[in-house]
Amino acid sequence: MQAELLLDAGGDDVVSRPVVKHFGHREHGDALRSRRGIGEARQNHVDDVVLLRAEVLEAWTEQTTRYVTAGLRWSARDYNLSLKKQRGEPGYVVAGSEETPTESREVWTFMESPDGKWLLSAIQQ
Repeated sequence: MQAELLLDAGGDDVVSRPVVKHFGHREHGDALRSRRGIGEARQNHVDDVVLLRAEVLEAWTEQTTRYVTAGLRWSARDYNLSLKKQRGEPGYVVAGSEETPTESREVWTFMESPDGKWLLSAIQQ
């Protein structure tokens, strides 16, 4: 198995380009999603995503399918806004912070499809 590997910002760990490419898709734009809370319409925003660390935890093959599991750590401003309130009104920011980034960690598993493309197979939060 030959894969192009990239170093993280600290230069200690390596991760394949498909993992970085897939993670990058998550940060494009504001990543807006509308959700329904308990009787409240809100919109989720994820801004300024910075990948802090990516580490290959496991790689294996099942029959002819290759898998890679990577531990990811990033920071981002992740917040929910009420669609029923105006900016500046109490309760406009439902959760999170528009100004302060938070750090998150997840474990992502990718599988290589028969045409050679890497697909996200699972996320453990």
